[in-house]
Amino acid sequence: MTTTTEYKTRTDGKKEYQVKITRQKGLQTVMIDGQPTLVEQITIIEGPGNMGTSTAYTIARKPKSPEEEAAFLTNVREVITTGLISQGIW
Repeated sequence: MTTTTEYKTRTDGKKEYQVKITRQKGLQTVMIDGQPTLVEQITIIEGPGNMGTSTAYTIARKPKSPEEEAAFLTNVREVITTGLISQGIW
């Protein structure tokens, strides 16, 4: 897992303030709504004073089998071809 931290300046109307953004990339298990969940990335945004903290998760997808991936790509090609033909492009 890799962790990066950056600071950005934001404006809220007339005032400027600095927020701290921390990103944790890599598979990890966290508790979301009382259930253990596998996530790929966590982003934590910390505001100054009483502005609070916000946390966002990128939930990990289950890997597709080669057959599922091939079927998905075939469907994408069919949809794109149909769209191009209906628009008179192809």
